[in-house]
Amino acid sequence: MGRGDTLPVPVAVGEFSTIVEVSAQIQPAPTQAVVRRYLAGGGVYQYGWELYLRCHPSDERGRIDAMGELAKVADAIDRRGYRRRPTESPGTRTRSPARPNKFSTNEDGTEDYQMIAVLTYIERSQ
Repeated sequence: MGRGDTLPVPVAVGEFSTIVEVSAQIQPAPTQAVVRRYLAGGGVYQYGWELYLRCHPSDERGRIDAMGELAKVADAIDRRGYRRRPTESPGTRTRSPARPNKFSTNEDGTEDYQMIAVLTYIERSQ
């Protein structure tokens, strides 16, 4: 996904859209919020989040497509997320610690796919 690209599906916080056949939701993931605090001030903080894609694949090709879309997001995070190292300068970095995977199959035949990412914020005292 390039700069300015958007997911071609509606994305909501904490819930899937019931209007369309393919939708996505984003929600917080359990992470250790404070990783490290510095005596001089500042620290290293994390925010985990999960991206879910719900679709109704009619065959294996649909499953591969769903996983492929989430893999594009994970790849974009991994490419852009490590521009700054925590030891170099304050700021943020994001990484996708787990590759996308099938999360569940629902009673109505829809399937949920999941991708997990972690945003790390480094704050140094001035």
